[in-house]
Amino acid sequence: MLVRTLPVIAPLLISMQTTLWAQTLAVSGQASGWLLSKPDTAVISGIGLRYIPELEISDSLRGNIAAQLDLSANGYATGGYGRGAAAQYEEGAELYRGWLRLATNTFEARIGLQRINFGSATLFRPLMWFDRVDPRDPLQLTEGVKGVLARYSFPNNANIWGWALYGNSEPTGWETTPTVDKTVEFGGRMQTPVPRGEVGVTYHHRQAELGVPEGSVPEDRFGLDGKWNLGLGVWGEAALVHE
Repeated sequence: MLVRTLPVIAPLLISMQTTLWAQTLAVSGQASGWLLSKPDTAVISGIGLRYIPELEISDSLRGNIAAQLDLSANGYATGGYGRGAAAQYEEGAELYRGWLRLATNTFEARIGLQRINFGSATLFRPLMWFDRVDPRDPLQLTEGVKGVLARYSFPNNANIWGWALYGNSEPTGWETTPTVDKTVEFGGRMQTPVPRGEVGVTYHHRQAELGVPEGSVPEDRFGLDGKWNLGLGVWGEAALVHE
């Protein structure tokens, strides 16, 4: 039996960590590369390299408040090759994360380009509202959202979240239409322990762009999720979108 098409993807993960100035400045980076082979078109039909450098600055302020600044970029270069076709190249770089965080033992607030995700599901994620993580991706890369996130934790491990997003012109998560430009999205979440597990309820509101003469429509999302340790791990996740 002759295999005519053989894709091969070879990830290369590199992590480097250098700490400077006694826990004030940390520099790290993550590199990955891949090759794609299709013998019927080319020995090497695709090649790529991605590098994500990260700079983290942290300090302690008055009143037991910790401050942290995180900046990272996503740089990549790819090439495609095929028999009888011109080679194709693409490269680019963009801000991947950029946020400022203030935190105490029970409270944290974060502002900037960040990742916001919640829920216990891995493969099919009804609560994938603000990220598009592919479960097959070993690096778990996803674009962030611009906004403010605040979270408070109670002594019994219950916690409440609140967020406001602004300036996210592209659809996120399961969205098929973008948010109306120059409008604020907002929402919140409450997560509480229950016997043998925990449950959470989530809400989010935005003004969805329709792309028709009607213009836009208010959109409300409601989420419910939970996970339990019953000898085996059991979880459930559901979402309702109302327009």
